Amino acid sequence: MPINISSSVSEITDIIEDVTQIPVPAPIVSAIVTYPNIPSLTQAFFQSNQNLIVEIEGSFFTSQMTLSCEGLDIHNLTFINDNKVLINATSQSNNGIFDLILNNGQETVLSEAIVIQSAPWIDLRKGSNESFIVGSDLVLSKDVISITNDVASGRPGMWFKNAKPWKSSAAFEKFKFTRGDRKSIEIIFNNYNKKFMIGVGKNPRKLNNSSQFYQAEVVLYFENNHLFKGLYGDRNRQDYNRQLDSDGWLKVKFTDDVVVGSTWYLYKLDSIDDTNWNNESNLILSGDIDNRFKLNGEELFPIILPDYSWNNYITALRVF
Repeated sequence: MPINISSSVSEITDIIEDVTQIPVPAPIVSAIVTYPNIPSLTQAFFQSNQNLIVEIEGSFFTSQMTLSCEGLDIHNLTFINDNKVLINATSQSNNGIFDLILNNGQETVLSEAIVIQSAPWIDLRKGSNESFIVGSDLVLSKDVISITNDVASGRPGMWFKNAKPWKSSAAFEKFKFTRGDRKSIEIIFNNYNKKFMIGVGKNPRKLNNSSQFYQAEVVLYFENNHLFKGLYGDRNRQDYNRQLDSDGWLKVKFTDDVVVGSTWYLYKLDSIDDTNWNNESNLILSGDIDNRFKLNGEELFPIILPDYSWNNYITALRVF
């Protein structure tokens, strides 16, 4: 209705009410981000009972908008602007795929937006019944012989002999993932070793190359059994020179697909007992992956570059 000088006050009020009653369009989600630099257009991934900050990007968000999901306990919703909100949420214990529901007065159901998955450890100690087919599941350079789950030996995990730094390698390609799957990697191992590298490798690899660490995305380098020397990645290096106990059990954790901006952690464990594997109370040090590392592999997997030592053990690992 056009407004002119002769329009009555009641007519103008009716026009204003008509405008204010135009509904906001239903929310539109363009991206869900649960880790730095790794957006997903459709899904956010949680471990069971994991707390995360999740950024949701889109359109037609309002300060009164609500979010709900059967698989999440949403503690807080922060409205940034009409294109972005943040939620602080903890996943529930049951695995599953859940819808995310946004409501700004109109409801949008984002199907299968939340994925909750457990993160089982692969136990490499004796009797764990975990097997690897050499050549496909476990790819070894010609210079290393691995023995896994040798019950008769009484050894606490996979161990190596005839290794030649840095020519030898063992890659757990059974746990290969594609960058963008937002995977984290954790490996339990001991530091009774001499020279030793442990981390994440990439495909393709040249197993006959005399410098296997050139093909590693990121690995922690231990100079000896009481010194964590630094971080290597595709020929790049960071020095840390952190003193360690001369023996014990360690856990390394790489997050967020090992991209620039992701974080790695090195923990000391009280014992080899599997009840300690999730204990992250004793942090030795951590760091971020920076742009000095040439992270160009699309397929990644845990990789070990061992020195010869009968007492080197890889006890457990998981990719989740």
